[in-house]
Amino acid sequence: MRTGYVFLVFLIFICIRINGLNTNNTVTWCTVSDNEQNKCEAFSNAVARDVTFFGKSYFTVKCKQAFNKEECMSMLDQEKAEMTTLDAGEVFIAGRYHSLVPIMQEIYESGVNYQYTVAVVKKGSLPDVQTLENLRGKRACFAGVGTLASWIIPIHTLMKQGGMEIIDCNNHVKSTIKYFGPSCAVNSLIDKYNPLGMLLKYK
Repeated sequence: MRTGYVFLVFLIFICIRINGLNTNNTVTWCTVSDNEQNKCEAFSNAVARDVTFFGKSYFTVKCKQAFNKEECMSMLDQEKAEMTTLDAGEVFIAGRYHSLVPIMQEIYESGVNYQYTVAVVKKGSLPDVQTLENLRGKRACFAGVGTLASWIIPIHTLMKQGGMEIIDCNNHVKSTIKYFGPSCAVNSLIDKYNPLGMLLKYK
């Protein structure tokens, strides 16, 4: 399943480009994996190859690999990079804590601009689960706190239809701990998502 991404750019970069003040005409793109880095470098080579096509709008694209998206957002905030790709669910964090704004959204050929969330369980492991509310007290594992498909949509759905109580409006990790049994969630200890540093882990 493909995941939609949103391109983000540091706000000052937009202003510089609009006003034509970027004298070195260089854009640094922050990546977080070898695959992203390879794609970025291929894009950079393609732009350099077609330099005459861009004319005065030409920008040299440089690629810099970071540890994760949080580091990329910090790099943009510190003007060490200008662009990165983010999961749609990370856009809120990017705007609230790093003053970043989205400038582009991926749209598929079919025109689809939304995502699906899919939950999977081992066959026969939850015979007593017939409704969402029956998930209370079960063990769960989330691919990433703050991401749209693996956190925001599932938790929102459980709050609306599964009986999950909102324990703390600013800490949905806390609400999740209260609802599920011992579980796991990537990035659950990052202070932006979990100010109290409460543990959500398997026993």
